[in-house]
Amino acid sequence: MNKNTRTILLSELYAATGYSERLFHALLDITDLGRGTDAKLIGERLYVELFEFFTTNIFDLKNHQQKALPTGPLEIQKLVLACKSSILAQVKMNFHPMEIIIPNVVEFVNILYNYSHKFHEILVLGSDLEIQLPRVNLIEMHYKPEETIEQHLSPYQDPDQEWDDLELPCFTLDLGHVLNVLEEDIGEISSLETQRNKKYEDFLKQGHDAVFKKDHDKALDKFLKAFNYKETAEIMTLIGWAYSMRKNIDEAKSYCLKAIKLDPNYGPPYNDLGSYLLAEGQTGESLKWFELAKKATNYQNREYPYINAGRAYMARDEYQLALNEFSMALTLAPFHDELHATIEKLKKSLKKKENSSIESQFDELPPTL
Repeated sequence: MNKNTRTILLSELYAATGYSERLFHALLDITDLGRGTDAKLIGERLYVELFEFFTTNIFDLKNHQQKALPTGPLEIQKLVLACKSSILAQVKMNFHPMEIIIPNVVEFVNILYNYSHKFHEILVLGSDLEIQLPRVNLIEMHYKPEETIEQHLSPYQDPDQEWDDLELPCFTLDLGHVLNVLEEDIGEISSLETQRNKKYEDFLKQGHDAVFKKDHDKALDKFLKAFNYKETAEIMTLIGWAYSMRKNIDEAKSYCLKAIKLDPNYGPPYNDLGSYLLAEGQTGESLKWFELAKKATNYQNREYPYINAGRAYMARDEYQLALNEFSMALTLAPFHDELHATIEKLKKSLKKKENSSIESQFDELPPTL
């Protein structure tokens, strides 16, 4: 087994086992959800499947007897760790030929991801914890709807099925895809980063295409998938915007704040957060965020926070201040025809002192996100 093949397999193993370990820690150490009925049922099914995998693929016991169900979650953890250690040894030490090792890795990883998704659902429904998802290299992510316990205990469903729910991703590792990647001349392992960046750009483009077609659910799906390949302030802001289109403003605000924390110099999340607050009638608070957006060093459409600040001042009947903001926006975007028309209307209205009718004349000015 060459160095790159070993590194790729180890990367997928560590991603899957790390995700599983984070979930066990949350279920058993941070919360007590792991001892609930749902978690016990799922844990028992995981134990049975792992025991079957362990005795068939690692020790190759043809006529093994099924071990009794676990007495508790710690016993399940021990079996997961035993499988992990044995698989790692196979990869590192070349105990078997690649045609045996690679399918073993893929099967073990998929068992972990299948049940990790079920455990993660329990945490989502029963707590406010945010569990870090695995970093995507070769695995594919998809979404599936909420399931009942009976469905949890049914065989794993087809990963190619289109799922309606967009909140919690599932992960799978396709054996054919892994073999194709390993057969390619991938050079240095840094090519994994190149592949990840390409996936990010592909999903980002697909998300923008969906936005153009006003398919906001699909846009959210693509942006979330891009986010799992690369965490950037840009994609966090776009996810927030997509959530806002689904009327989930709290989630939209949350992603704006995450984007700001990740990259304080990136302007759009400040502007978007201000826009959400303005739509809620919090004009004073929105103006604070528009001011921060103006000061951000990385902002391509720098006129947006000025336009939105003008809208905020209009809502407060402070029309001269609104005119100042719109005029500044026009210096940054001199070919903005709609803005030209808005400023002319505002100037005429101010000149005639018809303040009582001004607001209704500017309802057509759209928000800029």
